[in-house]
Amino acid sequence: MLTRPLAGVLTAAAVAGALTACGGSGPFGLPQACTAIGSSEGVDVDFTTALPFEGGDYFAEVSVPSASASRTIGFAGNDEYNLYSRVEADLDDEPTRVAVRVTTERGEVAYQASTTITPQLFQPNGAGCDGDNYRISLRATRDGQLLPRDPDEVTTDDLGRISVVVPTGCGISEATDGYSSYERVGGVLSDGAGHAPADWNTPYQRGWAAIDGDTLTFSDERGHRETFRRVPDNQAPAPCG
Repeated sequence: MLTRPLAGVLTAAAVAGALTACGGSGPFGLPQACTAIGSSEGVDVDFTTALPFEGGDYFAEVSVPSASASRTIGFAGNDEYNLYSRVEADLDDEPTRVAVRVTTERGEVAYQASTTITPQLFQPNGAGCDGDNYRISLRATRDGQLLPRDPDEVTTDDLGRISVVVPTGCGISEATDGYSSYERVGGVLSDGAGHAPADWNTPYQRGWAAIDGDTLTFSDERGHRETFRRVPDNQAPAPCG
């Protein structure tokens, strides 16, 4: 943390003490500033647009044969967590083959694909701060492709919608796009006893959200379609319960 000397002026010594040297020099000959964002080499795959949300539990294996790396991660299609898997692997700037295989809880193959792609240099802490740190980010598609993905961009489907989860523990009343809060038009939808209707998953229902101005339209694979309106940040609904 930067210190604040008298009169609010940062001295060169104070700045130098706050920076982490990482193999280079910054302005005025001071050590190059590096942040402390965690980073690791490997491959990550987003399955959001490839797998049915109502398909139950999945087990996604991501393999990098040239690095003798493989890992299987389990996730549910319809809950609050992302449909995402990754494996750490020692990568470089050479074309690399990646293979993925997803099975259901019944052992059926739900998705299988492979691709060859060149890893990208990944230095989130600043140029020269992470050494030769390479990463591959992919998104799986319904037609069996593994395409390059910008990890800083939100995954959308073919209609430009984003994947969201609606909390259902106290009925259907709110949604979020990750930045803003929305309230259901018409008030809380419930079974009359403070819970979501029986045809909704609990405690969350995953679906797709189309956003137009201050309106978020939610739909899912169970046939639900609900409209929500954006609320000011200082009026975000309090968590239920």
